[in-house]
Amino acid sequence: MVAGALTPAEGLRVIAIRSRLMARMAGQGAVALLELDADAAARLLHTLPGVSVAGLLSPRQTVIAGPPLRWLRRSPLCSSKTGSPAGSTCR
Repeated sequence: MVAGALTPAEGLRVIAIRSRLMARMAGQGAVALLELDADAAARLLHTLPGVSVAGLLSPRQTVIAGPPLRWLRRSPLCSSKTGSPAGSTCR
């Protein structure tokens, strides 16, 4: 495991500890995939307190992360026709 740095037993222990730690964090954050380039996503983030870019997947796909975003679907940022901000996935 980990290129020979850990024995299989040590690797399983690390996985178990990480799983317990991650379970404590469940429900405390969210991610969303935006079909926006990095500049457009940055402009959008000014309207979303506590949310930041988590990853740039492609020139027109940006992942954001922050507090739970359940309200995003009802936000004016999501168009009523597509349910998405500027063509992004609101789920």
